[in-house]
Amino acid sequence: MNCFEYIGGIPHEIVIDQDRALVVSENQDDIILTKQFKDFKKEMGFSLYVCRKADPESKGKVENLVKFVKTSFFSGRQFNSFEEISPRLDSWLERRANGKIC
Repeated sequence: MNCFEYIGGIPHEIVIDQDRALVVSENQDDIILTKQFKDFKKEMGFSLYVCRKADPESKGKVENLVKFVKTSFFSGRQFNSFEEISPRLDSWLERRANGKIC
């Protein structure tokens, strides 16, 4: 929800990796979502593109974004609490990441 608020709305489609918090399993092209994420997707009304497992061509952009945040924001920083991360990340996004065209 914070992401949707930050970008000013809900996109028509969201691209995700097969994270265990979102996807239970994949059976060929049949993706089984967790109940919580399935309910959230239905409530928000977006369509979903789930990257295939172990397929760098389908998830390269997702992986590169995660790697960028890990190496550019989290690397070399220490936090005393989880609550401390959000405001510092917001500041970093404004200063550094959101100026990049992705």
